[in-house]
Amino acid sequence: TYPVAVETIEGTGLGNYAISFVQGQLRVVPRTLDVEIDDATKVYGEETVFDGTEFTVIGLINEDTLTTLTIKSEGQPAEAPVADSPYLLDAGDPVGTGLSNYVLNVVPGELTVTPAPLTITADDQNKPFGTEFIFEGTEFTVTGLLNDDRVDSATLSSDAAVADAPFTDGEGVAILITDPEGEGLDNYEITLVNGIMIIAPGNLTITANDQTKVYGTEFTFDGTEFTVVGLAEGDSVDSVTLNSDGAAGTAQVADGPFAIIASDAVGTGLDKYTLIFADGSFTVVPAPLTVTADNQIKQQGQEFTFTGTEFTTAGLLNADSVDNAVLSSDGAAAEAQADDSPFDIVVGDVSGTGLSNYNIATVNGVFTVDNIITPPTINPIPGGNSTVTNPRDNITISFPGSDAEGGNVQGSGSGSGGPQQSLGDAQSTLAVVDAASTELETAIQSCGSADQDFTNYMACLSESLDTYSNALDQIASDMPSGLETVSATIRTARDGVNAAAARAQRRLAGATSEAERRAIRRDAVTEARGAINAAQEEIRKAITLIRADDPEVAAVQRNTGARIIQAFDTVDSELARAVEL
Repeated sequence: TYPVAVETIEGTGLGNYAISFVQGQLRVVPRTLDVEIDDATKVYGEETVFDGTEFTVIGLINEDTLTTLTIKSEGQPAEAPVADSPYLLDAGDPVGTGLSNYVLNVVPGELTVTPAPLTITADDQNKPFGTEFIFEGTEFTVTGLLNDDRVDSATLSSDAAVADAPFTDGEGVAILITDPEGEGLDNYEITLVNGIMIIAPGNLTITANDQTKVYGTEFTFDGTEFTVVGLAEGDSVDSVTLNSDGAAGTAQVADGPFAIIASDAVGTGLDKYTLIFADGSFTVVPAPLTVTADNQIKQQGQEFTFTGTEFTTAGLLNADSVDNAVLSSDGAAAEAQADDSPFDIVVGDVSGTGLSNYNIATVNGVFTVDNIITPPTINPIPGGNSTVTNPRDNITISFPGSDAEGGNVQGSGSGSGGPQQSLGDAQSTLAVVDAASTELETAIQSCGSADQDFTNYMACLSESLDTYSNALDQIASDMPSGLETVSATIRTARDGVNAAAARAQRRLAGATSEAERRAIRRDAVTEARGAINAAQEEIRKAITLIRADDPEVAAVQRNTGARIIQAFDTVDSELARAVEL
């Protein structure tokens, strides 16, 4: 407040008064000063800082000033969401001159937060032709996310995603993106950008089929030995070029398995694919090889030494060879007795060239020990060509109670102690048996393959045995004692072969796979081999029963039986080879 005093007074008749002056007071009240805070705008994600001058003043007078204010708002932080906008702009703490003369009336402003730009772009995709593409909803790229906001998923679709979408030859098909979902997305002005899906040539995998062949055979590819993965409907792979070092007839078992390389596919619609060729495996399995010990004959009391070359082979291929075999027999010793003959000749380890390419089967030979006694020299009777007759044998036979004198009846006659075969007859019989046995061996070896033509193979085997038994039937009366019925034993073996073939035919009628048919054929050949082995045992037993007064005749007769055994060994060897195949 200020004092107010009267300095002078003017008027009429004032002299009539005793005038006293009382001092008054002048009170100055603050002037209203209106301060309007300026409105402001910011983009979401930005932090706003005010410098304190963002206002308008109404009412300042004289030289008074309002320099700055402290302006603040909850919308200033970068995290302030758009949804809460606009925010209040308030102010305080004025700074200036003469401001005590005023009452400040602050009019708040507004801080508006506008959405930030956000771009969501569908990722471009490639898919192989003929396949279906399934979107997971995350195949996109985001630009512009702020703070802890995120885009979790979006709806993505394309006409090219289906499996039957046509091949576009490099042209893209749109990937549409819609409906993004996530956290804090209200703070953005979202721009959605479509992607492109290109239908690329699909991966077509062509795998060479694995193959197996027997050593020594040549394998020829016809171009269809492959498997395809990835082929669309309507397209085809008709042929492929296939090569393998294992296909050659000289390919070694030990070098396998060999790679089967596929290339140069020919077919329909293959230009839509990226061709991937996968190797197959070519396995060369050992071929069957039979090493048969050669039959041997020696005199009792002599020692026989094997050189290692007394054998015959069947099945060698290419330039392979069997150079040596370990051969042994109990009959080789000097102590070996003719009565224990024949003995087995056992084949042991074999050595040679290329033998790792074979499954080697060994067949025993027959070792016959003879006890031929050289007949003494007979000096002719002096007097020329006279006939010497055997004196009459007088035989007395007693029948009890025949007469009162004791029942003696005397008679006379001629005899030689029973029928005996001469050396010449025995040798003739051996020659006939040898010829028939050779015919059997030749016939069996020409019967072909049980695997390729099973019916004819078994029929050929049966017919060969039948022919052999008929040939021996014709000389049954000339056969050594014990071997007269050998033809019946052979026919029993033939009947076993026929039974095995008949059973196999019934089983083959119900077989559903080549593997099953091969197993049935193998079982039948094995059964036939059992019938042959049984016949061999019967014949060996018969040989042990051969007896003759003349040792030289006995030796020839045992050789006759041994020749039959040798023929059956050949049959058994061929059947063993058939089982291996």
